[in-house]
Amino acid sequence: MVTIGIFVFMTVLTLAKYNNFYSGTIFTNLAYDIALTIRQAQTYGLSVKVVDTGTPTFGSAYGVRFKNIDTTEAKKFGLYSYTRVSGTYVPALEKNYNIKRGAYVSKLCTDIACTFPITGTVDVIFQRPNPEAIICVTPSIGSYTCTDRYIKIEITSSDGSATHTIEVNSVGQILVN
Repeated sequence: MVTIGIFVFMTVLTLAKYNNFYSGTIFTNLAYDIALTIRQAQTYGLSVKVVDTGTPTFGSAYGVRFKNIDTTEAKKFGLYSYTRVSGTYVPALEKNYNIKRGAYVSKLCTDIACTFPITGTVDVIFQRPNPEAIICVTPSIGSYTCTDRYIKIEITSSDGSATHTIEVNSVGQILVN
C-alpha cells in the first residue's frame, strides 16, 4: 500500500510539472511564431516583382498588423499586402492569425523604454528595394505616422504569469526575448 501511495504521489507531481513545462513551451513557441510571421512578411516584401508601367516600380509591400484596441483585437494579428496611396499604406488582408490558449498582445511600444504604450494599430511593413522596416502607427486618438524606428510587441500568457517580447528595429532585425 505504501509503494502504491508513493507511486501515485510521484505520478501526480510529475504530471503537474509537465503541464507547467508544456504551457511554457507553447507560449514560447507563440512568440517565435509571431517573429516568423514578421520574417515571412519581410521575405514577401523584399522579393516582390517589378511592375513595368513605363517606369519600373515595385508593386506591393508586405507587413504584419497588430491591434491593441480591445481584448478581441489583442488576440489576433494579420499578414497584409499594402499599396501606397498618397503617402499612406492601404492594407489588404492576406492571412489572419489568432493567438490561442488565452495569450494576448498586452503592449505595443515604439520606444525602447516602452514609456508610451500604444492603444491603436501598428503596421510593420517591408517594401522593396529597401530591406528596412517601415513602422507605421495609428493611435486610437491621433494621426497615421510612419516615422518610428523601433517596435516592441509584448505578449502575455493567459494567467499573466509570463511575458515575451518581439522587437523589430528599422533595419529589419527581429528579436524574441
